[in-house]
Amino acid sequence: MSGAAELAGLEPIAIAAGEAIPEILRRVRPATVIADCNHDRSAGAYVGPATMLGASVAVFCSSSDAAAAARAQQLAERYDLAFFLLPEDTDALQAYLNEVGRSNRDQASPAGGSSRA
Repeated sequence: MSGAAELAGLEPIAIAAGEAIPEILRRVRPATVIADCNHDRSAGAYVGPATMLGASVAVFCSSSDAAAAARAQQLAERYDLAFFLLPEDTDALQAYLNEVGRSNRDQASPAGGSSRA
């Protein structure tokens, strides 16, 4: 995922174990949050704090984990988030990342603000 984000011109930021979600989001202030629902049962905890900071939010999940995919899809539907089931939606996910990257670059300050995901 980090590589795909970088190709779209985004700067991936990984959250370290033990970091509290609201604090990391306030510190980093990402333009986009992409939550991996296969490895993070608390992906829903990103939604409120991220949207309050004005970040766009997307969730993705592997189709090989039916329970995680169902949770991710329910989360996306509940909060009107972009949802990507992988590998089926790989092209759609890359298109989303490219659009977010373009949008973030358009909004970046002339002083060279960065786009973070």
